[in-house]
Amino acid sequence: MSAASVVFSASSSPAVKPAQDIASKGLTSDEARTRLEKDGPNAMPDTSAHPLHNALAKFWAPVPWLLEASIVLELLLHKYYEAAVIAALLVFNAALAYFQEGRAQVIVMITGDFLSMSLTTDRVRPSKMPNSWQIGRITIAGVIMGACFLAFSTAILAVGKFEMHLGIDALRTLCAVGIVFGSQATTYVIRGRQHLWGLRPSLILVLSSVADVLIISALALCGIAMAPLPLAVVACEFAAAIAFGLFLDVVKIPIFARLRIS
Repeated sequence: MSAASVVFSASSSPAVKPAQDIASKGLTSDEARTRLEKDGPNAMPDTSAHPLHNALAKFWAPVPWLLEASIVLELLLHKYYEAAVIAALLVFNAALAYFQEGRAQVIVMITGDFLSMSLTTDRVRPSKMPNSWQIGRITIAGVIMGACFLAFSTAILAVGKFEMHLGIDALRTLCAVGIVFGSQATTYVIRGRQHLWGLRPSLILVLSSVADVLIISALALCGIAMAPLPLAVVACEFAAAIAFGLFLDVVKIPIFARLRIS
């Protein structure tokens, strides 16, 4: 029996003919109702999460848990001002995480994680006296450092918008690079209680910083996952981050002394 006769006989068989009739004529109302009752609707379920659920999820993670526990402890100790500061930091962190989800955030998180993990290999100077974890004062210092970082990022955005007249895509790249460079500077400032040059960083920490800077610079210069920026702009941002780190280091000493965490 030839292949053509096999195909002909298969297409002419009773098992195949109903399917061909359905394809040409369509289902009757009774058949459609029967299949609907048997198999359910021909639709994919909506698996997207509600925006309110996504917003509340930002408060359900290890870091928010620590902040929430700190708020409870501060309230039990009747330290309402410190509790309010920590609560404001918690809400700000959740709002920032909610509104900045996207490609740039993923890149910033990846480059930031390299540096954060390498801090475990960093050199440390032992304390002369036992440390006391005064969460309220540490949080206030963190808010001040974060406000300085916010001012730096805002200045980068303002220069790009009003001086360089960049478009929205280029501004996103400018901000992403500024956040990575600024985070590098902030990490080196707050890794010790004295000036940043007082304790030499570990080799792994330095290599991690070099890798982070090279990754975000290459992405920005080549226009990978973001709009490209000229080399001069990226270099100026790097120089601005160095100046910001030196300024933040000068600000850190009196703040830590004032809050008695130095």
